[in-house]
Amino acid sequence: MTQAELDEWKELYYHLVEFSFSVHNMLDEILDSIGEERGKYTKLALRVYSDSDFMETSKRQAELVDLFVNYNPDKPEETIEVITDKKWFVRSKSEVLVKHLQFDTEEYTYSYLTNNIVQNTSYEPLLKDELEKAINFDTKEQAELWKNPLTEAVLLPVGDE
Repeated sequence: MTQAELDEWKELYYHLVEFSFSVHNMLDEILDSIGEERGKYTKLALRVYSDSDFMETSKRQAELVDLFVNYNPDKPEETIEVITDKKWFVRSKSEVLVKHLQFDTEEYTYSYLTNNIVQNTSYEPLLKDELEKAINFDTKEQAELWKNPLTEAVLLPVGDE
């Protein structure tokens, strides 16, 4: 489960417990979020109902039912494994030295493929907390289309990681 799915799960779980709802109500709440861009549980809905195969959907529903029965809100890590959401990036093969004149410091970092208003795309040195500025790709093949001999495609965590 991703961190975003876990956040939705916690909210849904507390809602269900507060109103003494059943497992059936839980699945209905998730199902009601399908197709809604701003639905309450859109990440969970995608996780459970994204497959058109009935058996696969049933399997995912059963996983959530099992989670609902065995979930311990005081120790969620005992029943839920959070999987880091990752994306592909194109970055320099070697680090470059970046000097921060404002703070009189310097550090090594990679240059990442970014969208630059003036040049359309360029490579900019980015710190780990600036990765949202870099272009990310869903697949390695998409990232490799943007590679050159001085760059590489790398899989890195995104979001709150």
